[in-house]
Amino acid sequence: MNLYERDYSNLTEEEITIKEQLYEKYSFEKKSFYSIALVRELPKAVLHNNSLFPNNYLPYYDLRDSDTLNLLNQRFLEVLNNRTSTEIDIKRVIEDNRAYHIMGELLRYYSFGSRYLFKQFKLGTQYVPDYLLVGFDSEGHSFVWVEMECPYGNVVMKNGEFGEIIRKGISQIKEWKCFLESSFHSVSDEFEKYCYNKPLPKEFHKYDSTLMHFLVIAGRRSNFNDNTYRLARESKKDSGITITHYDKVYDNAKKLINDGLF
Repeated sequence: MNLYERDYSNLTEEEITIKEQLYEKYSFEKKSFYSIALVRELPKAVLHNNSLFPNNYLPYYDLRDSDTLNLLNQRFLEVLNNRTSTEIDIKRVIEDNRAYHIMGELLRYYSFGSRYLFKQFKLGTQYVPDYLLVGFDSEGHSFVWVEMECPYGNVVMKNGEFGEIIRKGISQIKEWKCFLESSFHSVSDEFEKYCYNKPLPKEFHKYDSTLMHFLVIAGRRSNFNDNTYRLARESKKDSGITITHYDKVYDNAKKLINDGLF
């Protein structure tokens, strides 16, 4: 599903003209598309259209409006602080307000350049991860599959061991991993639905476990103790599953705005 109201797979005649003029102005054939001066002048739609997935691109320019983003962070926190809220309520506040920078912050756990966000990305007919983040670096594209669980309930037991909610998230991700390993061809077909102007790179056609990352979000900071964090580190090391809480998501969303990194 697209993130935006506008379909960025097509440009208007005016946008195409501006694009061509700016490419000529900055000698585009000799410069990187991500030349700072060029990016500052290109229309928003052109930045999206030039990306691999125009309607799922997370642009850096969004961080310019810090007042709006801080307001969206506050709305996210208000929903999070409501003890009746579930993961569905949290997803709703993100998607209804297009507060996609909150999900984009999850890539702070990794080192990526270009970033894309997919919601309700289908894994066959069985699974629909809450979010998929695709990042790009010198090694190609990598994939972060996100499972959101409830912020309240049996998140962690008294001794710090994972409770039912975290265990449920881990179990779900293990099912995704099995599907990805055996049926990655269907994932490639799904990506084709989002790609308009460019061929999919090789990472999208052949399964590579080293490019796959998995993330479970559950509970609040108050649920986690030293033993919980130790188990989370072990989980990341042994199974490639990162486990974090919603307060960390909120903290990093604020830090992204302050740092200007998105």
